[in-house]
Amino acid sequence: MTTPENLAGSKKKILVVDDDEDIRNLLSFQLKIAGYEVTGVSNGFSALNAIKSQPYDLLITDAMMPQMSGYDLVQVVRAAGILTPIVMLTALDTEQDALMAFRNGVDHFENKPYTIGPLLANVARLLADNHPAPAAVPPVAPVPPPNPRSGLTGKLVSGNSGLPGLDKVLGGKWPAGSNILVIGEFGSGKSTFGRRYLVEGLRNGEPAMMITVDDNPVSIRNELNSLSGGKLDDYEQTDKFRLVDASSWSSGVGSTKERFAISGRLELTGLAGAIIDAGSELGQTTSVKAGGRRVLDSITSLFVYFDLPSVQRFLMQMARTATSYGEVSTLFLLEQGAVDDRTLNNLKYFMDGIFEFRAEPRMEMRVANLKWQEHSKDWFPIKYSS
Repeated sequence: MTTPENLAGSKKKILVVDDDEDIRNLLSFQLKIAGYEVTGVSNGFSALNAIKSQPYDLLITDAMMPQMSGYDLVQVVRAAGILTPIVMLTALDTEQDALMAFRNGVDHFENKPYTIGPLLANVARLLADNHPAPAAVPPVAPVPPPNPRSGLTGKLVSGNSGLPGLDKVLGGKWPAGSNILVIGEFGSGKSTFGRRYLVEGLRNGEPAMMITVDDNPVSIRNELNSLSGGKLDDYEQTDKFRLVDASSWSSGVGSTKERFAISGRLELTGLAGAIIDAGSELGQTTSVKAGGRRVLDSITSLFVYFDLPSVQRFLMQMARTATSYGEVSTLFLLEQGAVDDRTLNNLKYFMDGIFEFRAEPRMEMRVANLKWQEHSKDWFPIKYSS
């Protein structure tokens, strides 16, 4: 029978890599109970440092992590000639995700939330296979220490969100290239926040894009124009603002005066294309890298019109463009209760922060999660500066 000991009688060493502290600690505890020696780290850079210091018999890594994804970590490890078995944990359970993992060199692909029994069985199987003796990473340039935020550049920029209470929680710094999930029930004020957030960006000289799936583009333009002091046309003429309209299709109106719009059959590829076209005029491209802000209001309807894997891939691709487009920060608005817990957890894995809004007992919001810094999770009233 396979045991956690190797031929020399010492415990097998397993490295667990996951940015979610609760999951990392739980899995490490379960592996230790099973008889393994476990080291837990929170990101890919720390994992490489750990592997440099000593060999491991097996590596378990999350797929979606800040700074360095699990896919990238696996590529670095395999490129160094290390054949240590690797298990990848992921909430993205599509065939394409599994194929990507196996192409990068993963030995086993486990869906989240995992079941500990089958996971331990696969760990034992991989350790029992005839793998070469583990080796440490060859000498490489020093690995930078983990960055306290989840973006790839670690660039914190001064700027207003439009909501003083939120700016106070964030310490006056907004992480460039962040992806934020904004959750709240209907009428809780999340759409108003998204529009004010865009206007604050315009006032700061940042390019801004509004992507509307639910609301009439005319009403959105009127509100943005009012919030900007009647300057929306000026921002548009100077290539600082663009609006992408998918709501005319979803509402059944069909026709629209917007330049960037979905007509005919709504497809995610078409919506992605319209976003790319609008972004090219704002400089939100891989070549210009103008950065700025985007608001997608809302992603709720996407889950109604399309299958879950397609929506997840679309949203993940939008999130991944944050850095390549010059640190574009994006708000993804979602109705409270519109998706089940598992889908919500899937979304959270590739988001850098989560803001929650509520209308009862009063209009309030809180920062439920941030991956780049410690923060207060207290609810505070929604009071705008102007």
